[in-house]
Amino acid sequence: MKVGFIAWERFSYGGISRIISDLVNELSKDMEIDILCLKNEKSFENVYNIDTYKINFSFTELTTIQKIRREIANKILEKINISSNNFLLKIFPYIKYSNSYLNRIAKWINSKNFDIVVFASGFEDCIQLATIKNKINPNTKLIAWSHAGFTDYFRHDYKIRSNNQQNLWKYYYNRFDAIVVLSDADIISCKKYLNLNATRIYNSNSLEPKARTKLNNKSFVYIGSLSKTKGTDILIDAFIKFAEKNNDWNLNICGEGKIREYIEAQINKHNLSSRVKLYNYTTDVESVYLNNDIFILPSRFEGFGIVQIEAISCGLPIIASELAITKELISKYNYGKIFKHGDPYSLSKMMLWMANQNLATYSENGYKAAKDFKKEIIALEWKALFNKLIYQ
Repeated sequence: MKVGFIAWERFSYGGISRIISDLVNELSKDMEIDILCLKNEKSFENVYNIDTYKINFSFTELTTIQKIRREIANKILEKINISSNNFLLKIFPYIKYSNSYLNRIAKWINSKNFDIVVFASGFEDCIQLATIKNKINPNTKLIAWSHAGFTDYFRHDYKIRSNNQQNLWKYYYNRFDAIVVLSDADIISCKKYLNLNATRIYNSNSLEPKARTKLNNKSFVYIGSLSKTKGTDILIDAFIKFAEKNNDWNLNICGEGKIREYIEAQINKHNLSSRVKLYNYTTDVESVYLNNDIFILPSRFEGFGIVQIEAISCGLPIIASELAITKELISKYNYGKIFKHGDPYSLSKMMLWMANQNLATYSENGYKAAKDFKKEIIALEWKALFNKLIYQ
């Protein structure tokens, strides 16, 4: 079977690049895999070691004018309501992308004679693949892959853009042969918002730890971007409240990002430098997990949060923000607890509660659950989808 992936990635550090890299490496064991990277070849990093001997890469990038055109189109989505005008919905992809660019993608797909093509990053940009469906060999099956929680696309604080995207996707995304989402809740949202059927495939975890935490460190840990999207401001504010009532547990934060200065200021303001340690991001995440007891996922928005699966594979219980994916997984596997979305007070209360629990059961549940997310298991689910599209 020949499978093509289109990815808006330079394959540097990041969750989507890692997820795609793990999947294509696994699929390439018995499939022919090609990747069209929508970046300049000089920017290609391949930090997650895609097997370039087995997997063929091609590169194409928007010109400067085409990038400006795309940004203008994105501004139109945010500012102008086009959702009730079928003509504007129909022509919008051609405002966003030039014919020459779309034709390059169609030409690449047809030249490879693929059985399957997956648009693997940027769900809103999957529209370019839907737009050129009539230019592609009709035997080639097309898949759109979402990496965000579906409700994140339809946020009330971006009402115009949300309405526009919803109607654009209703208009175009029924051209896909399959849509892959990250949770069972997203299947429901896809049907509710777009009237489309979707398939849920979880992301895979490539971390294979050699040990488990001993749960004797009395420390919480966070690994990831320091940003409001990831909720690290919520985390530090929650720990400040937590520290007023608990003198034993500490917090380790590992990452870089825009609100690092805010976190540092909060640490200094509340004299917590001995209890909150701020580290740069490291590739040796296993050591970080093993030297802590509870992982906190404070995100305001999160498609999947592979860090929570890495953490449970090392035996850490989880405290997670109330998101579709966290509610689903914690309900299914019972490896932790949920706190109220965006609420540092709720998080601090849950930290106090968890710090006084016997964590062994949560740890064991998570450690067992992590096996369901191994890359070999997830690749089998993708293969099953491919076979269903091709042979049924």
